[in-house]
Amino acid sequence: MSETDFQHYLSKKAYEISYALFRVAAVLKRRALADHFENQALLLLTHTIGEDYMKSSVTAAAIEYLVKFGEDLGLVNGENSKLLSLELRAFNSAIAEFEKSAKTEAIDLQRVFSKHELPQVAMAVSRKSEPIADSGRAAHDPMASVIVDERVRGVVATSLENGNGNGGGIVKSAMRQSAILERIRQNNSCRLKDVQEWLTDVSERTIRYDLQNLIGQGLVERIGNGGPATFYRIRA
Repeated sequence: MSETDFQHYLSKKAYEISYALFRVAAVLKRRALADHFENQALLLLTHTIGEDYMKSSVTAAAIEYLVKFGEDLGLVNGENSKLLSLELRAFNSAIAEFEKSAKTEAIDLQRVFSKHELPQVAMAVSRKSEPIADSGRAAHDPMASVIVDERVRGVVATSLENGNGNGGGIVKSAMRQSAILERIRQNNSCRLKDVQEWLTDVSERTIRYDLQNLIGQGLVERIGNGGPATFYRIRA
């Protein structure tokens, strides 16, 4: 059955069920129950015409229970209840079969991906002997002429293990921390303010994080209680 044929069939079936419910509601002695029959009938028709088949299916199931409830109260004829129940179940079965046939066939993705281990992200960082950028950029960017320290490779690996950032962010973080480490080495020590004046486009929070990361790696030590006079130096 094509999608167009299915829509036509289901709309016709929803119309017939809704019409039958209104006929039953017209002779019910309890007005409250009759109102429920009519409301559910209109919902079924609206959802089906709008091609919201999930809601149509839920509404059909609710109507079946409502009809059974009316029968148990002695308000709905047993034969009518049985006929409505059969039509409602056929309605929902049609929806289930159509959705089943419309589902995309599952693809086995296990064969798509290789079993090799991921390469070490640290290898994305240049070796100590390899400059990061050309000298023309160095005059404008303090990060451009930085040479990555071998020990900072551990920073990258640890960041990955701890889930701190993504691939590109990890490499940038490692480069920045290597730059800070090199500056501390050149000047024997640095204060937070010194690093901020040098890395003007990096927030204080990020610089503090970088320094703390270097301390955690055993590359740098902090001297002081965290005040303005506190400075950082290479750990012996």
